[in-house]
Amino acid sequence: MTGIGTGEPVQTALFLVGVDRPENWPALKGMAEHVEGLRCLVTSHPDVVHASPARDAQRGGCGLEMQNWLERWARDEACRYALLIWTGHATRTDEVVLVTNDSENPAPWFTHCVPASSVGKILARARFERIAILVDTCYSGGAALDIASEIIAARQASSTAGAALTVIASSLPYQPSRKGEFLDALVSLLRDGPAAPDGRDGRWTERDRHIDPYLLCLELRDRFEHVAGRQRPTSVALSPAGPCVPNPRYRPHHALRDHFLLSASGVEPGSPDWCFTGREPELKAIVEWLANDEPGVLAIVGEAGGGKSAVLGWMAVLSDVGTRRELDEREVLGRAVPGTVPEVRATVVPVNAAGLSTRECAQLVASGLGIGGAASPDELVDRVRAAGRAALVIVDQLDEALDPTALARALLVPLAREPGMRVLAGTRPAGDVMRWLSPSATVDLRAIDPVRAADEAEAYVRRRLPDTPVEAATALARSAAGSFALLQAVTMGMRHGASTPDGILAGVGTIMERELVRQGELRRLVFEMLAALALAGGTGAPRVLWPEIAGAISGQHYQDADVDLVLRVAGDWVAPASEAGETVYRLHPPLVATWFAEEVQRGR
Repeated sequence: MTGIGTGEPVQTALFLVGVDRPENWPALKGMAEHVEGLRCLVTSHPDVVHASPARDAQRGGCGLEMQNWLERWARDEACRYALLIWTGHATRTDEVVLVTNDSENPAPWFTHCVPASSVGKILARARFERIAILVDTCYSGGAALDIASEIIAARQASSTAGAALTVIASSLPYQPSRKGEFLDALVSLLRDGPAAPDGRDGRWTERDRHIDPYLLCLELRDRFEHVAGRQRPTSVALSPAGPCVPNPRYRPHHALRDHFLLSASGVEPGSPDWCFTGREPELKAIVEWLANDEPGVLAIVGEAGGGKSAVLGWMAVLSDVGTRRELDEREVLGRAVPGTVPEVRATVVPVNAAGLSTRECAQLVASGLGIGGAASPDELVDRVRAAGRAALVIVDQLDEALDPTALARALLVPLAREPGMRVLAGTRPAGDVMRWLSPSATVDLRAIDPVRAADEAEAYVRRRLPDTPVEAATALARSAAGSFALLQAVTMGMRHGASTPDGILAGVGTIMERELVRQGELRRLVFEMLAALALAGGTGAPRVLWPEIAGAISGQHYQDADVDLVLRVAGDWVAPASEAGETVYRLHPPLVATWFAEEVQRGR
């Protein structure tokens, strides 16, 4: 549903040209330096292949020469994605033509230029899966239309679907472009990232391996929107390309921060607080088992909301040297009970298995271990054995994987048999998963004494709501019946203004109804946008698809601006995460997603 890719490296063919020295046209001073800076920025991305014809063409050539270079570049069969950037002069006759070094002024002969329609004809035959084109010339909006028209005609003639393609133009069809302004804006966005309103994520983040051209165009439009007389970037899409513009700011994110750190903290996304408390005997048992250093699986078993993710999160973030150092600086370690803190491990591989196949989980483990080329769980285990790798693999929500028993049988158990490999797995005791997991040790959160469970819940409430009267905190904690997930949702609601526990004991539904009332005239928009995230499932929704899913639920037309609005007014309930090299959004805590999904099923 979400359209998320694999997150694996995808080679991208770059064709970058800035025609800065045409014989019969005004010189474009400074362009060579701008284009070279852009080239260095884009090629810093590990997936980009700068084909040799493109590098030769970077400062332009004669018309036929440029067309030949384009033809050679478009025949590349090693790359699945393509990025074409053309900047320089253009003129309009019967169509828009891109000026080359030998172009006459004002009406060049077709062999002494590159007609935009010729670019379309060339790309119609290309074998790329996704193509992004950026044209920075006068009348570039017309060039985008000419390119698209030729591709449409070619597809109609051959009855083939062709590549997904988006053309971004620096100006409208009959509008001039001011020298260098579009290129400057593009370089700034790729180098520094998009605007981040209210300190929240912008339209893309360091989690995104590639940028969606649609979002890039929106950001470029914003840069030019408020200045009178300025050019107006526009775009044309044929089967929108999806993320394919290399993001130079990409930094691999994984479940350690996006899931486990958040789960352990017990607070809403972005909060600096740390409210983890309790479960001390269980933590000590896990730390003791890890210190034994024998291969095997330890299962953390509990019902939904019982604290499995928090316990696994504690182990994950304190076993990893980077997040442990961060928590030490936040004085979390100083408050930890002796015996509950695990030793630092050289390699920690965290996996949130919810909604994932066994193969996808294997790919995440392979990536975490730095083992390339493992196409299946069997190959991964063979490579781990050959390399003699040692690591702690932590898997949460095993029971919510697409096939939990297959994940246990084909990946986790074989991994845990290898010397140096330890596996922690969190699951509800459903189906045959425990039988196939066959753990060497089990920590069962269902066995916690009810009195201790209530005391730990009360301690959590008092950390979250320090001004709450003791009687109210006690009543609230005991009403949760051992569900930390319920307490988290309820205390988040109370922090939003539900100041007494009356009615709150009814659960998440009461809290969310009050949250929606608090939104006033935005109530419907907030409900439908948050419901969209619930229906997107455990993997979450990418930014581009989020408003589309909301529109499919309601029949309303939602757009990217509504994403910013919801993040501003109800962002505490939304957790950004990285999924397969792309930023996705999920509801948090998970019980909130369950409530929204049930409301949609009831036809709300």
